[in-house]
Amino acid sequence: MDASAYCPCALCCGANASGVTASGKPATGKLIAAPSSYAFGTEMRVPGYGTAKVLDRGGAIKSAGEWVRNVKIGDEKVADVKLEHDRIDLLFPTHAEALKWGRQTVTVWVKR
Repeated sequence: MDASAYCPCALCCGANASGVTASGKPATGKLIAAPSSYAFGTEMRVPGYGTAKVLDRGGAIKSAGEWVRNVKIGDEKVADVKLEHDRIDLLFPTHAEALKWGRQTVTVWVKR
């Protein structure tokens, strides 16, 4: 999976920076934003992050096979691309920690 990071700040969440996840739970501790193909409460183990539950969704959270429009490399639009991996977002307590994680492709264990 492609795992990016976010924190509950306005830079990461924009107008949705209420501190409440899409599941209605507080945006605190370790949690994961994942596509709707993963039910709220699904447990995932992410190398370098640990075990957390899916409690959030997000605009950039996509399933493998979905199209992402107007992909850019640097300042140039490259093309529309079809995702090879699910995209998830990992919650961190601070913006600095989210930036430190960045975006990584990781093998994720999903408890079904």
